Amino acid sequence: MNKLVKQLAFAGALAFASASQAGMIGFEDYIKNDDRHRKNATDVGFDTGDNNVSFFAKNRLGVSKKVFVVREGYPADAYVPGDEIPSGPNYDGGHFFLTEDKNGPSTRFDYFMNFEKGISDLSLAVYDYGAYGGPTANDPLTLFLYDIDWNEVGSYTTTPGGNPSDIPDPNLILLSASTDSVAYHAAVIFSKGDVGTGIDNVRFTTVPEPGSVALLALGLVGLSFARRRA
Repeated sequence: MNKLVKQLAFAGALAFASASQAGMIGFEDYIKNDDRHRKNATDVGFDTGDNNVSFFAKNRLGVSKKVFVVREGYPADAYVPGDEIPSGPNYDGGHFFLTEDKNGPSTRFDYFMNFEKGISDLSLAVYDYGAYGGPTANDPLTLFLYDIDWNEVGSYTTTPGGNPSDIPDPNLILLSASTDSVAYHAAVIFSKGDVGTGIDNVRFTTVPEPGSVALLALGLVGLSFARRRA
């Protein structure tokens, strides 16, 4: 491989890496000035600058349900009055989260996410799984990644009590999944369904669109020829 090809390969890899962007949704800014109220967040586009993400839920019969951004402990969602979202050395939950049970635990449901642009990985926190019944080793929960046609392209499954994050709070579970392809949808599926759960701190990496990568490649080729002519 000659020097020019090596330079192009390195520059291309660097450009691709810089084009990938990390995004995070913590729900802290969605309710402003009045943190006592819940706010409907069903199919609302959360713009992170690099992507646009929307959320909804489905009950165990597959019927779509609304989701809401709520404050911890108001009044009895994932955290009853007086409770606080857990934090630890590796996690800061803030004060707001997303849930379906706006009036307290009532419906068994799963969470779903849509991404306007493709992502390569996703991580998030789940609050209070099994708080009303206590999940066991037979009650795993799974984070699924799907392509644009809802075909599974990645997943991660864990069981309560086996939290690898080493955070000393049984009401907090961290999930993380990645894919070698591109995901446009995701879901948190509870094996037996659950009530009163919440999700928070949704983090992901947006992959560069093919058109953007092609433009970067053309620019690199142009620069290389300009250097050679000089």
